[in-house]
Amino acid sequence: MFKNYFKTAWRNLLKNKTFSAINILGLAIGIAAFLLIVNYLRFEYSFDDFNANKDRIYRIPMVITETGGQPQTFAFTYPALAPAIKKDFPEVQETVRFRKTWGLVQHDDQKIIESGFMYYVDPSVFNVFSFGFERGSAVTAFSQLNDAVITHSTALKYFGKENPVGKTLHYRDEDYVVTAVLKDIPANSHLQFHILFNYNKYIQVTNGDANTSWNWSDFYTYLLLKPGANVNALQAKMPAFAERYMGTDMKKNAYTISFQLQPLKDIHIRSSYDYELEGSGDLYYLNILV
Repeated sequence: MFKNYFKTAWRNLLKNKTFSAINILGLAIGIAAFLLIVNYLRFEYSFDDFNANKDRIYRIPMVITETGGQPQTFAFTYPALAPAIKKDFPEVQETVRFRKTWGLVQHDDQKIIESGFMYYVDPSVFNVFSFGFERGSAVTAFSQLNDAVITHSTALKYFGKENPVGKTLHYRDEDYVVTAVLKDIPANSHLQFHILFNYNKYIQVTNGDANTSWNWSDFYTYLLLKPGANVNALQAKMPAFAERYMGTDMKKNAYTISFQLQPLKDIHIRSSYDYELEGSGDLYYLNILV
């Protein structure tokens, strides 16, 4: 029976070659477009899934409202927030700060301008995020102030096929020792970088301001909650936390500030904050495709 059906269909195709070709081509294009959209959506919604603790990781953005003004949203906050929130709230297991830096990096005669893909980070970064190691380990990565961690592609760029561990990169008149090499950061990570420097070094070069300032912003702050911690209960404590550390300044300069707990999985496609890191998506356009 099926053989007869096939023969009949084949004869009809041959009789109407042009019409059949148009239909087959349209069907093929439709299937290809559907598969592309499915793969694109799958990729967009998979952002930061590689992190083992993704459901317990939150970023802390902030909203500042001046008296009589419109709210201003910032994806970053102050450097003093991370140690303060870890000290004040036992449900916070770990915090980590990212401070972007850029400039000329040199190894021997090779000079490369790294524009925006270098960060000073707290050594706790590897306790929060699941970046894979090719060489070295999280335990020894930032044991010294002038330690640096680089990605696989960065290692090839500066050192070729040589083992880069123990070798130096020159940046801002100082030598930094490569202590570890990470696997290239997954494309579906909202955090993208080439080189990481020890944040404790940044505290040193800023005479402590990078650890104590409640006025200097541009620090992206993340926290890892302990298992079973109630994020809604912690969010409810944020107004009092802001008042405790910034109440005097808020009164003096006539503004209010609120700190938010933003789930890691919301950052790429659901964030409504300004000054995002590179690579943020847009949920509105994704919903159109669904």
